[in-house]
Amino acid sequence: MSPSRTVYLCGKELHEMLIGGAVIGSISCRLGMYASYHGNVADGPAIALVVVRLFFGAFLFTVNHWAILS
Repeated sequence: MSPSRTVYLCGKELHEMLIGGAVIGSISCRLGMYASYHGNVADGPAIALVVVRLFFGAFLFTVNHWAILS
C-alpha cells in the first residue's frame, strides 16, 4: 500500500494525489516513528503498519470503492 493509493480512493485528480500523497506519507512517517520509539519496535514495520491502517480506513469510509467492487 502506498500513500498515493490511499488518496486515489478519495480523488482522481493529479494535483490531489500529489499533495495528498505527500501529506499521508508525512503523517504515516511521523506516527510510525512515534510508535516505534514508544513501542520499542523497528521503524520500517511501524511506518508500514500506519500506512496500511490509513489505507483500510480510507477504503472503508469512501464511497468510490463500492463502484470498483460491483
